[in-house]
Amino acid sequence: MQKTSLAMFLVLSACTSSGEGIATSELRGDAAFRDAKTDHAGNPVAPATPRESVKITLMMKGSGQFAADKLDPRCALDPAGQFTATFSGTADTASGSTYLAALGAGKVTTASGCELPELSALAILDAKVRAEITATTQSCKSYCEASARADAEAQCGATASAASCRAQAESTAAASCQTTCTTQSEVIVAEASLATSLFGGIDLDDLRVASFGDLEADLTFDHVE
Repeated sequence: MQKTSLAMFLVLSACTSSGEGIATSELRGDAAFRDAKTDHAGNPVAPATPRESVKITLMMKGSGQFAADKLDPRCALDPAGQFTATFSGTADTASGSTYLAALGAGKVTTASGCELPELSALAILDAKVRAEITATTQSCKSYCEASARADAEAQCGATASAASCRAQAESTAAASCQTTCTTQSEVIVAEASLATSLFGGIDLDDLRVASFGDLEADLTFDHVE
């Protein structure tokens, strides 16, 4: 799949699932760190890729119809008709730049977390993917070296004449990033909004079993938290 310089480039394709039983959607694509597009000689290069396990979360927010009197009393004051659906999975990137994550059964709740026993006429109003890599000494090193290369390229330029400037800028940026990543951060993150039109026509049962088609997303990890 083609790489991109965007913080996270996302292309989604919905596939119709057939057959009986529980259907589980999958999320797949390329995973990479934000990195320079060229080496010090000015030649195009591919971005560095993570080698760690990646936690994937897909969160949808939407509206629909449900009976408030059937909810847990603690959620009685939640906004009427609003719900959240959350799906999670784990991807292994150790074999290369590609990843595959099976999304588990969804949790469909009100804003305060009360599970919805019924939901009709639903519409997805917002959908986001979040990918996290645990910040360790090694994962921070890989992320920070790539991030430093990207920053140095932006600062110094992408031609061979900028090699000396880039080398110095990379060294400074990587050291600063490594300190922040290992001492003040917990995860290395990629995020993006998804096109809600890809989830048209789904119902509560589809959400509960993550049956809304397989998705493709190219992930670029570009910040730490």
